[in-house]
Amino acid sequence: MKKRLALLMVGALVLLVGLDTEAFGAIYTVSLDPNDWEPDGYAYQGSGTLTQTPEGYLRGTKTTATGGSPWALSRQTTSVYDFQGATLRYQWRVNGLDSYSAIVTGTTSVYVFDPYVKKKTNYSTHHSWDGSEVIADDTWLYSEVTFSETHYDYTVSYLGYGQTDFLSGTENIDASTWSALQTNHFWFRLLDNYAEGVYFDLAQATIETPERMVPEPSALLVWSLLSGLVIGVGWRRRKAQPAGGTQCHFQPSSQSAARLLDYIHEDQN
Repeated sequence: MKKRLALLMVGALVLLVGLDTEAFGAIYTVSLDPNDWEPDGYAYQGSGTLTQTPEGYLRGTKTTATGGSPWALSRQTTSVYDFQGATLRYQWRVNGLDSYSAIVTGTTSVYVFDPYVKKKTNYSTHHSWDGSEVIADDTWLYSEVTFSETHYDYTVSYLGYGQTDFLSGTENIDASTWSALQTNHFWFRLLDNYAEGVYFDLAQATIETPERMVPEPSALLVWSLLSGLVIGVGWRRRKAQPAGGTQCHFQPSSQSAARLLDYIHEDQN
């Protein structure tokens, strides 16, 4: 019986080493299915459609020209994501049909990702207005944004993620923004277009969450089982030993498993 208990203790100790902590980190792929996107809270929702191209891109098209007005096609993910400490990457483009149109991207709490963070429009096709960044028509851009507790770092590139050929920088955020980033939507807004049929494409979007070391609840259970087994086995062994005999002591250290194995060998003899 004591042999079985000791073997169980050794197995539990080995299991504890594997379950003490676990690293949680993941890469979430944002769905490009139009059914997984919805109108956000923007007040001036204009006429437009959200479709999926044969290549699998999410395409948002303004079906009427609304130049000089705030009417927009503004859509967000139906899912919310935890952006705290995360890195958002997305590949996108806008086809302004050789005319002016404005595009804004962001999360629910962080309005835009570029130096003109206080502007309502951060990118535009054809020409700049009120400090907007001019982007090439129908040309892929790669945006990468990494959020931390006090700021976010961003790059926008024509070459690939993390490249600084176009835009890069850091913007500060406050404590309330950081707190809200735990449950945010990702969104796109196309507006102020002077041609009918302008559109944006989203080819991919991922959210990489950081690794966090989290104690496993099962580790606490294993420790409880070990404590009970040690008390039971130790009590029975001391009761059976004469005065001055050898006692079994368990210490939760790297030598515990070896000592338990010695105890098993002694019990067999």
